[in-house]
Amino acid sequence: MQRLRKEESTVRYSKRDEEGNRITEEVTQQQAQVEELCRNIRQLREENEYLQYLIEKCRCSSERSKISLLIRATCCGEESSLSKWQDN
Repeated sequence: MQRLRKEESTVRYSKRDEEGNRITEEVTQQQAQVEELCRNIRQLREENEYLQYLIEKCRCSSERSKISLLIRATCCGEESSLSKWQDN
């Protein structure tokens, strides 16, 4: 009877150890997944910041181009006006 109890307790401890090992392995895998997700988030943030920088740079360039076109149009308009005055 006592021998049977020892075997039962050994089996229980063995099952607990297996369950503990399984849980530990799952936790380790989940920690690795969390670390990978954090790296991905960090990389996406860096890419987002770079894209925002490029967008701002393009916006400024576009504004400069518009101003330049306005200046050219104004200059061309003034030249046309001057040539009309000179023709008269």
